[in-house]
Amino acid sequence: MSTNVTDPTTFPAINLPAPADPSSVSIVRLLAILWARKFFILVVAACLVCVAGWLILRMPDAYVANASVIIGSRDSVGDPSLSDSKMAATTDSVAIRTQVDLLKSFSLAKQVATELHLVDTPEFANAISPPLSISRRIVTGLRSMLGRVDAPPLDAESTLDLATEILLSKMAFTNDGRSYVITIGTRTGDGRLSADIANTYARNYIDFTRKVKTDAIAHASSWFDARLNALRDRVNAANLAVQNFRSNNGLIQDRGTSNSAGGGNVTVVGQQMSQINSQLSLASSAVAEKAASLGQIRAALAAGGSLDSIPEVVASPLIQHYRQQLADVSGREAHLAITRSDGDPGMRSLKAEEADIRGRIAGEIRNIAASVGNEVNAARAREAALQQQLSTLQNAVSGQGQLEVRLTQLQSEADAARTIYTSYLNWFEKTSNEIGLQTPDAQLISAANPSIGPMAPSKRQLMALSALISLAVAMVLALLRERSVSGFQTPAQLEAETGLPAIGIVPERRAPRFGMGGDNSRHFDDAITLTRSMLQHRGAAKSPQVVLVTSAAPREGKTYFALALAKNAASAGRNTLLIDGDLRRPEIAAALGLKGAAGLENIRGEGGCRVQTCMVGGQPFDVITASPGNANPQDLLASSEVQDMLTRARSLYDLIILDSPPVLGAADARVLSTLADCTLLIVQWSHTPQKMVTAAIAALRLYGARIEGAVMTKVAPGKLTMEEPRYRNEAPRRFVPMLK
Repeated sequence: MSTNVTDPTTFPAINLPAPADPSSVSIVRLLAILWARKFFILVVAACLVCVAGWLILRMPDAYVANASVIIGSRDSVGDPSLSDSKMAATTDSVAIRTQVDLLKSFSLAKQVATELHLVDTPEFANAISPPLSISRRIVTGLRSMLGRVDAPPLDAESTLDLATEILLSKMAFTNDGRSYVITIGTRTGDGRLSADIANTYARNYIDFTRKVKTDAIAHASSWFDARLNALRDRVNAANLAVQNFRSNNGLIQDRGTSNSAGGGNVTVVGQQMSQINSQLSLASSAVAEKAASLGQIRAALAAGGSLDSIPEVVASPLIQHYRQQLADVSGREAHLAITRSDGDPGMRSLKAEEADIRGRIAGEIRNIAASVGNEVNAARAREAALQQQLSTLQNAVSGQGQLEVRLTQLQSEADAARTIYTSYLNWFEKTSNEIGLQTPDAQLISAANPSIGPMAPSKRQLMALSALISLAVAMVLALLRERSVSGFQTPAQLEAETGLPAIGIVPERRAPRFGMGGDNSRHFDDAITLTRSMLQHRGAAKSPQVVLVTSAAPREGKTYFALALAKNAASAGRNTLLIDGDLRRPEIAAALGLKGAAGLENIRGEGGCRVQTCMVGGQPFDVITASPGNANPQDLLASSEVQDMLTRARSLYDLIILDSPPVLGAADARVLSTLADCTLLIVQWSHTPQKMVTAAIAALRLYGARIEGAVMTKVAPGKLTMEEPRYRNEAPRRFVPMLK
């Protein structure tokens, strides 16, 4: 037998199998993996459920209480113009959000915390100063040993602020966006405490809205009061000036003349002046009143307020008619809103009609405002005309009646001051009467009641959810555990990745010495017999005579398999020779207990190598051992002496088994593969990395080796069986595909 091992380029091209797609994992395969890992999944899921159940049972119960308030109450008594200057809640979304933000304010929460003494309740006290746990005590002890001083305790104000922050975290203020009702919700560990907090919150909020309105009216009242003092002083000064002027100039009032401001001997011009003075007084009063109304209108327009309180607006029959129409439209819109949406044509028509009526009201109000302005201008013009007439009369009687004119002027000023003072006094009385008649802009419609049982958490639902999550996590861990295995799990996976047929599955056999029985010796022998049978009857015209047994990496069971195959072949009556071709780390001699004979390393010596006969299991087989220490094992194995020895052995033995070093460790196995009829690649189950097996196959084929197939060794008992279609002429009974 002559084989060229120095020129590997003469070998045919190598067609390696295409690697399988690692992402192509079918549902059936996943289910099979989960079923194979069912005990692992059950144990992991049970542990996770126990931990989750312990945490769920330790969760504190929560009691929820809700109080409901409605906003938008406009029942304040008094002049509507004053209500427009106060913070009255409007019934729109912005106003509702504003009220919700007001409920969330820190000051309102602090009032509730102070009133209920929340810093003294166990739940808030434990949250402010939690009890020291073991870990906390250890940390505190270490800090004290290191000389670090803990932060000083909180003062009363800081403690109250912290309790307020905790209270705000337990509150919830909600509005469904379709009504003016705001729900004040509280969630604590005590049902009575939750109800007390919700009710106290609602009461303080309502009191706050009432106080805002009362403060606004009180501010207006104090402003009127200050203004009245100045007007009163002005009226008194005007009256005193008239009285002094009369006394100082000897003017006697004529009681018989109703319009005479002077008295005694009054001329016709004086009477005219008296009449003009009266008219001027009335004109000044009218100017003051109209100016006051105009000023109020302009102030309301500048502030963006309502003009509903203007007497001219209230008295307008056209506006009253429009308001009646607006009320009818609003009623129809409210009735239709129950069953229709905002985008309904009927609703849009009503809204358009409502907008049109409001526009008419606004236009009429603007007309009234313009009319009042015109009346002011007319009153001023009349006042100016009367003043002009008075000036003319004064010039006419300048030489005779200057005293009467002066007296008339003083009297006019006094009358005007008295009129203005009376007007302000009426406003002040109305404002003062409103203070005690105000109602808040929010009303309590549903008080909170203590709940009978805890509202949360739903421990049954949480337990069921934790069970599902635990099972899912256990499945994921099982899949990850399966995927983390770098070796081959099944013959199908081995064939898919390497393209080699899996002609043997050898179970793991734990025995201190070759030939000793074990608890699975029968299964082991059956697996070796089945492997030998498949090796001999794989459809070839002639069974391979020289078989090389190798592996990709060391410690994969190749030597033990070679011994078992030799023993099995001898037991079947075949004349068998086992050659230890591992000149680097030979193990056959030690496994069989053979000593002293010249091994394969002496094949170039004078005596050559010796064949020893070994008796294992009743049938003998021959063995050529080896010893380490050869400087160039690769050259020795490629020598002509080894080739001649194998040629002679072919004529004497039915089966020659070569045990070689690993393929990737050295070139020895590749050289021996050129001398063998076929090569068996040993792959340790679930251990040998797939990349190493692929690299070993490529290295062997580079030397032209005929790789007959792969043998999976050290398979855990019960994990795989040989009951597959390629091993038996029937359907498979059990095949467990694994995740790559």
